[in-house]
Amino acid sequence: MRILDKAIMSHLLVAVPPAVLLGWMVASINEGALRYEAQLLHLSTAERMKEALADQTRDAVDQLLHAERILAIEALPLSDRQDLLRAMVASGGLPHVLVYRPDGAFDAAIRAKDDEVPRADLPEATRARADERGFGVGPVDDAGLVAVAVPWTLGETRLGYLGTTVEPASLAAEASALATTYLGEGGRVEVIDGRGRRLLASHDVHEGEGLGGTPFEGLTFSGDGQGLGALAAGISKRFVDAAGEERLAAVVSDPDLGWVVGTSRPVKVAFESIDRVHQRVGLMALAAALAAGLVGLLLARQISSPIQALSAAVRRAAQAGFSAVAPGRGGGEVAELTESFNAAVSELDRYRTQLRQTTQLRLRLSRMVSSAAVHEALASADEALGEVEEQQVTLLYADIILPAGGLDTEHLVTALSEFFGAAHATMRRHKGAVDRFSGDAVMGIFVGPAPRDAVAAARELVADAAAVSERWQAHLGGAIAASVGVVTGPGRLQRTPERGELSVSGPLVERSAAAQGLAEAGQVLLDEATRGAAAPDAAPHDGEGGPWFALG
Repeated sequence: MRILDKAIMSHLLVAVPPAVLLGWMVASINEGALRYEAQLLHLSTAERMKEALADQTRDAVDQLLHAERILAIEALPLSDRQDLLRAMVASGGLPHVLVYRPDGAFDAAIRAKDDEVPRADLPEATRARADERGFGVGPVDDAGLVAVAVPWTLGETRLGYLGTTVEPASLAAEASALATTYLGEGGRVEVIDGRGRRLLASHDVHEGEGLGGTPFEGLTFSGDGQGLGALAAGISKRFVDAAGEERLAAVVSDPDLGWVVGTSRPVKVAFESIDRVHQRVGLMALAAALAAGLVGLLLARQISSPIQALSAAVRRAAQAGFSAVAPGRGGGEVAELTESFNAAVSELDRYRTQLRQTTQLRLRLSRMVSSAAVHEALASADEALGEVEEQQVTLLYADIILPAGGLDTEHLVTALSEFFGAAHATMRRHKGAVDRFSGDAVMGIFVGPAPRDAVAAARELVADAAAVSERWQAHLGGAIAASVGVVTGPGRLQRTPERGELSVSGPLVERSAAAQGLAEAGQVLLDEATRGAAAPDAAPHDGEGGPWFALG
């Protein structure tokens, strides 16, 4: 192999493997994070759909409770109360109000016009749930309607039950919007009841199509929808749909409704960013190889060019005598070798000239003198070199502290999903709103003078994290804990009326994150404004950007 080829090959072997190894490490690190974020996105989308279904049911329950209050107005004749209920139905609050006897038998229907209404009796399981939880949700009928009922009492007397119907399929447009907005191309959102019957879907479903090739494949459903509470925290899974395409999915359930929400999208779409990382790593390796080859070529030419000139000079010297001289280029060892070659050629040329002269002298002298004289004469001759309003808010920023070492991604996602579900419920219970989930952190907003609610929610979040840790510590290889920062002050509040979302921006967000960063595992850190309004007994805590105060 020529020197030029060897130089290029050696440069490639030295430069390319480190570039490929570094690219592989970057791809591996990014792949784990991207897979984790993709699973969280699916779970978050499923939670949004579950909340939309729960809101629809809660609205119906609120209207039924209002109907119960109307029926309890004894100062009005019964006919007037019935007229008030018909007016409420006519206004669009409810499609109708159904009255059931205490044993669940259908008694009467109050409606604005002579529409057909379900006249079936109220199932025993629905009555039991209504007695236990304040409302009960019945099974889905053939028309896709779901019965919702509340107990009807007057003082201590049980008069029966009031009910109405809701249509889950009316949320199909919202399911489609969620799938398009958050899951992208090929994204799907589906809901089934506890008996495995589909209530709504964001995509077209053929009549009679079963649950095979859906996120619910492999799940076991009982006839009354019980036993689904284990899915409340959500699970992540993969499955192959009817078209043979592998999909990434998440499944969560609502134990109050007995329904299950599934989200899915093609794996190639969910992990498209991972493929882009791999492509970029390949391009980086190719670019490194080309750059190494080009640099190797330039360096090799600097070495081989003077050597080639020296080789040509040697050939000329062999062909044309010792008069050829190699041109000197650059410096270093090659230049020294060229100088040595030129010196050697000059010396050989001097000896050749001297030998020729000596031979000619011998010939001339041999004609005139003896051989001894010729030798004596020759002996003597031989001697001779990258719509907002300013408002007073309290921000809560909570983050999960994970155990060190390698973690089981599937169990970690499930544990964090359980914590996020508990966090969402805790925020709602204390009149707060979840602004965003960012990785394994959650930020909540409490509008107006609400530091006490925020502090109470922060305490519960620490307890929620401890409960999740106790359940999953054996799978995660260590305990997890929450650290929480709570700050109060003016923030730029932005509402999204069409989706009912709330978001905040401004320096207060950074301050809440700073408070959380200073808090230890299982600790709640407050700023001075929050402490003065909600926890005057909080102890001072050292930290940059303070003063800070820690709850005991």
